[in-house]
Amino acid sequence: SLPQYILISSPQDLRTPKALADMEQLAYRVSQVPDIDIVRGITRPTGESLEQARLSFQAGEVGKPLNQAADAINTNTDNLNLLASGSDQIADVIGAIRGQLGQTLTTVSYLVRSLAFMQNQYGTGTALPGFELGNDPLNTIHGLGGNMGVNTGDAVAAYDKSIAPVLKALNGNPVCDADPKCVATRARLQLLADARNDGTLNQIANLCTLLEEVPVDPTALPAERPMPTSVIPGKEKPDSLTTIPGNKTTIPGTPPTPGGMGPALDSISQSLQAAGITNPADLESQLTQLQQGIDLLSVASRQVADGVALLVDQTKKLGVGLDQASSFLLAMKRDANTQSMAGFYIPGQILNGEEFRKAAAIFISPDGRSARFLVQSKLNPFSAEAMDQVNEILAASRSAQPNTTLADASIGMTGLTVTLRDTRDYYYQDLRFIIMTTILVVLGILIVLLRALVAPLYLIVSVIVSYLSALGMGVVVFQFILGQELHWSVPGLTFIILVAVGADYNLLLISRIRDESPHGIRSGVIRTVSQTGGVITAAGLIFAASMIGLQFSSITTLVQIGFIIATGILLDTFLVRTVTVPATAVLVGKANWWPSKWQPPVPVKPVGRGDAETQSLSPEEN
Repeated sequence: SLPQYILISSPQDLRTPKALADMEQLAYRVSQVPDIDIVRGITRPTGESLEQARLSFQAGEVGKPLNQAADAINTNTDNLNLLASGSDQIADVIGAIRGQLGQTLTTVSYLVRSLAFMQNQYGTGTALPGFELGNDPLNTIHGLGGNMGVNTGDAVAAYDKSIAPVLKALNGNPVCDADPKCVATRARLQLLADARNDGTLNQIANLCTLLEEVPVDPTALPAERPMPTSVIPGKEKPDSLTTIPGNKTTIPGTPPTPGGMGPALDSISQSLQAAGITNPADLESQLTQLQQGIDLLSVASRQVADGVALLVDQTKKLGVGLDQASSFLLAMKRDANTQSMAGFYIPGQILNGEEFRKAAAIFISPDGRSARFLVQSKLNPFSAEAMDQVNEILAASRSAQPNTTLADASIGMTGLTVTLRDTRDYYYQDLRFIIMTTILVVLGILIVLLRALVAPLYLIVSVIVSYLSALGMGVVVFQFILGQELHWSVPGLTFIILVAVGADYNLLLISRIRDESPHGIRSGVIRTVSQTGGVITAAGLIFAASMIGLQFSSITTLVQIGFIIATGILLDTFLVRTVTVPATAVLVGKANWWPSKWQPPVPVKPVGRGDAETQSLSPEEN
């Protein structure tokens, strides 16, 4: 079918989300008009509203990732539980390490102080300040070696059991990286790890063995003694004192002397200084800070464990909520996909896109104040139904205006069917005017000529009945038999011709009846019909034959006009003027000439011969 266009003109810019939604509602209402095939426009380029602009579709798109998130949470419930239990276990372990580390730090502090003492007394290099030898050097050295050996073993065991796992957990931990205190604690623990890894603790252990071998009585030397053993688990026994770097004593089996331990002490001192331990007093402060850091780490780990447990619980609840929300949104997309339920929304950022600008160039004016929709109908665009449908489309369009951005917009239509509709409407208006004017003019002429009201009335009625009969026969022949609709111009044109011709013949007939009725209406009708019937019938046949000639035209409209006029003339000739009008005149009688009163002519004597007299009979004599 041929397209029609709905034109919307607004003082506002129509390129807004709300205006587009209102225009889509207008297009939807038009699409619901019976026999509408398709409606295209900026909101429905393909004839259907944009699926991506439907709120139900958008809700479904939001529901999909929510559903995926809910599934991910439900799938990883075991992992969440493992996370909660793992964080709780970590907090417990760190709490236990906190107590063990306190003892370890005490041991390390004592160990470093003892080494500082030994190096101060027997070292050959720069000493660690802070200690002095007591009154009994040999007893002090011997006891110090035993205590240092025990403390060194405790330090190594504590490192392997507590410090190494904690340091491993803190390395690369983003939470620790973000906390300066945790970073400082981790750095101090790393110093202990370096001492464990670079052999410093091994050297201290060997030194402790040598110290334990120093006799309290210098004159009492054992004949044989076992080789010193390392207190470090997993370490091999040293072959001799030469395993201590810098040791000059090379005689195996000989008890060590305090002076011979200077190089070993210097080597250990250098290792401790390389580890950042230069002063026992500073070490005390560092160990105190380390203990405080461990305390904070323990408290924080417990808080983290509690937070993780709460997070896991809230995540599970969130998973349930996401599942419910996604189910609702997906159901909305699935069930609310009809136009009346789907809603419509185009985000503002889409309006600046290249695709929208291309579509807007077709359906919206450059200033954005005018828009058009293409409407295609299932009806024949030349049919009366299609013309009537134009009014329905306009009514549906205007029904979408109240309380919207289109409230102050003007809505119109254009197209072939709209043009035909306008022509038909104008013609019908003109036809009504023509019919009324023709009837009144002809009636007025009859009233003036006949100087009566009754006769002109039934003469006009007879002409109208004759016209309607001919028009009805034309409808039967063309529309019902031949399947052709009468052209819109046929009724008006045939009315004018039939009324004009019929009124003329009726005027001639009734005027002759009036002239022939001084002796009575009945005799006047008889004389009139007998004297003028042949002439009027011949005139009607000639006129009808002329109209029948139009039946051979190739233009359907002319064929229809000729048939209806010819039929009307024949009906008027053989039925109306021959039967209907004479019979009505006889039945009405003298009232034909009301309100005027017909006066018979006055008898006169002819001029000439005296015996030639003419008498005039009165009407009562007839």
